[in-house]
Order: sequence, then structure tokens, then C-alpha cells
Amino acid sequence: MNYLKISLSFFSFLFCVQDTTDLKFAVYTGAEVVQDASGSRGSSWGDIDGDGDEDLFVANRQNQNNLLYLNKTTDPTRPLLELIRGINITNDGGDSQGSSFADYDNDGDLDLYVANRRNQKNFLYKNNGDGTFLKIEKGAVVNDTLSSTSISWVDINNDGFSDLFVASRNNQPNAIYVNDKKGGFKKLLEGDIVNDKEDTRSCVWGDFDNDGDQDLIVGNARMPNSLYVNNGNFAFAKADNPAFTDSDYTYGLSAQDVNNDGYLDVFVANLNEPNVLLLNNGKGDFVRVENQLIATEIGHSKGIVWQDFDNDGDLDLFVSNGSPGSMEDNLFYINDGNGNFEKQSELVITKHGGLAAGSSSADINNDGRMDLFVTNWVDNSNNKLFFNVSDSENQNWIKVSLKGKVSPSTPYGSRVSVFYERNGKSEVFHQFLQSQSGYASQSSQDLHFGLGNAQKIDSILIEWPLGNKQRILMPKLNSKHVIKENI
Repeated sequence: MNYLKISLSFFSFLFCVQDTTDLKFAVYTGAEVVQDASGSRGSSWGDIDGDGDEDLFVANRQNQNNLLYLNKTTDPTRPLLELIRGINITNDGGDSQGSSFADYDNDGDLDLYVANRRNQKNFLYKNNGDGTFLKIEKGAVVNDTLSSTSISWVDINNDGFSDLFVASRNNQPNAIYVNDKKGGFKKLLEGDIVNDKEDTRSCVWGDFDNDGDQDLIVGNARMPNSLYVNNGNFAFAKADNPAFTDSDYTYGLSAQDVNNDGYLDVFVANLNEPNVLLLNNGKGDFVRVENQLIATEIGHSKGIVWQDFDNDGDLDLFVSNGSPGSMEDNLFYINDGNGNFEKQSELVITKHGGLAAGSSSADINNDGRMDLFVTNWVDNSNNKLFFNVSDSENQNWIKVSLKGKVSPSTPYGSRVSVFYERNGKSEVFHQFLQSQSGYASQSSQDLHFGLGNAQKIDSILIEWPLGNKQRILMPKLNSKHVIKENI
């Protein structure tokens, strides 16, 4: 790839591992990725150059230039990111909040959308596949003047192309831009979903009622959240669901299967009120978890990352906190696999030392251990990179990267199930591919499944967004599998 200017950035291995559990993280200090002082809000991971590892985009506020780091790691013990300068993605400025990668034109590479606040136009960059990006200048998708925060891609109408939802604050209507399959977008004008005047901070798509199409939850500040049920043909019914309407100041939303029953559950990160964990019964009805710290603690919560950080076959939870006048710790909970979450207060990932906003996760050096990136939104402050250095003995894993054919090239909404044997018992680990998590951020598009001491995987089952099912038999452990839709 030919960028105009590249500045090399090595991770420093000067760190202090303070963790006392089997899960250990190192705080990195000697690299540009944690030394570029800015006011960052969200971050997104995506393989923009097609080399098999994931690169990092960071959205900055107050009209600062955004940041793009190219992952050039070849030695797992010596991760390498390159700070890219001199291209439009990093020169356009803007009061940027959120971002998300998707291959919206289905040409095989990742494009980027960036949400801007203060009634600024949003940015759409088409990946040319040669290290350059074309900034799209035409259409409402880049010319509406909104105060945008988070965004999320999904195929709303099951036509094989990704559509775009843009969340806006300050009592502006949110927006849906429908992919015209020709490289452009048409703005949806009808329905409550794009006409309700809300103060939205976050959004998440998911087939919550398991009827074959994608529903939407929006997280609002100073007003109840909303659930819009997809009835087909771009008709959405606003549901009166107390599970979502009893939060008064939501900043982050995330949908993932946290108890391995195959259904999308929802976590709600709230400001100055308890966070909320809602378990899905498979019909779009939710039961609120009670009497656990994960759903009773009060903070200024924004970012959400569900990830199997300890490689034991279930999803753990990281929540980033921060608000002016409140320099508080982040939150981390270990999933025991039986519906219980144990708070871990002494891990270094909880000691952010700033005002955290969005958070995201990726395996930077492809060693099978998921790392964590947390933004700091105080102006002229540094973001944090936490490198997972846990003992990997008896901690097997597998990664799945999906490439749609009839489904969108980036098939958000897919469900992947890994069936394996551990200690003589058959187990399953479900995950969904999502384009946004928490506040204004996007984690790895490679789904990571920890498998503990499992010695064999029976199969991987992919349920693609359009309903196609595909099974891979006996895939290799401790490796990444790129799976193309078989149609």
C-alpha cells in the first residue's frame, strides 16, 4: 500500500503487570498509538489493506485530525503499528465521535464512515484497494448537517447490501441511509424510526425476535431508550418495552449472546445510574438481571466490550467510565459460564487514569489473546492500549472471519456457533458479528472463540444474515479461518 507518509511506531515493552489473577494485561507506553495527545471519543478496528490483521481508526473531537494506524506486525513478540499521515482520512478534521468499517459496495475491501457532532457533515470514505481512499461528496449520507454520535451498518431489507443507521443527539431525528446497490444511498423519510426527535448516543442492530430481519435499539440521554421492531419493507414498529424505557441516560449499547443460548442479549451502559443487563428469551422479550454487580453498579459508563479475554469459552465484559469531575475506574467482569459475573477490580485495565469514552478490542499480534484499546476524551491526553499477556498454556482458541457472497461482503448480523469437546463434555460457543459496540466504537471483525483446554472442535456453524447455513467440519485449533459464504 502506498501512503504519502508513514511514521513507524513500535510498542514499548516497558510495562508493569500488576494483575494477580490468571488474566494479565500490560500497559504500553512507548508508542505513538498511546502518545498522540488528542481528545478521542471512539475507535474502530478493521483490516483495511487485506493483509490479515486489523488496523485501527481513532475518532477525535474538537476538529482535531483523526488517527489511522496500520498494523504491520510480523513478530508476535514485537507488535508494530504505523501512524498514517497525509491522506484524507487523517487530514479532514471534524468534531468526530464514532466510526465503523463496512464493505458497503461489496468490492472486497473495507470502507469507513465517520460521525461528526455540532451539525457538521459526516464523512464517507470509499476504499480504492490501493492504499488510498475516495471521499464521497454527493448525497444526503454526507451532506446532512447533523450532530451525530454513533453509527451502525446492517442489511435492513435483506437485499445483500449494507445499509447505514446514524444516531444524532440534541433532539434531532436519527437517520437511515438505504444502500442503492450502485455505490450510493437513499435517505429513508417515512416512519417513527427516522422522525422521532431523540437525544441518541448509541445504537445496536440485532434480530432480537428471531424472525429473520434486523431490529434496532437506540440509547438516549435524558429520555427513555427505544426499540424499533422490523416488520419488513422498511416498516418499523416502536415497541413499548419497559426493559428499555426505564433507563434515563444511556451512552452505550451492545448486543451479544452472553449466556450461550443462541439469542442476542443486551447490555446498557448508563450515566450516573445502574447499568443494565437484559437476557433474551428468543422471542424479543427480555429479563433484567438483578442482584449482580454487573447490573447494579453506578458510574459514568460509555464504552462496552464483550470478549473472551481469558479464553475459557464465554464472553467477559469491559465497561469504560469517565465524565468531567469523575476520574473513576473502569469496570471488568469475568463470566463464569453459569450466568454469574465476578467483578475484577485490580486488573490494570480498570485503572485508566483519565476520562474514558469508547473502547474496543482486537488481537493485535494474532497470538490468540485479545487486547484492549480505550480512548481518553480529555483534550491533549493519551489513549490507552492494554496488551493481553496472560498465560496461554491450556488456553486454546479459534478465530472466524466471514466473507459474504449473497449476504453483504461484511455480513453483520451473522451468528457463528463453535461446537467442541472439553473434559469429555460437548459444548457450544455462540457469537454474533456486529458493526458497533458500546459508545461510538467497533471491535474486531474476526470473531474470537476461547476454548480452554479443548483438544478438538467438532464443527463451526455459520448462519448468514439472509438465512443461509454453512457448516465447517473439524477446523484446526489455534488458527484463524476465513470462511466465504458457500452459495
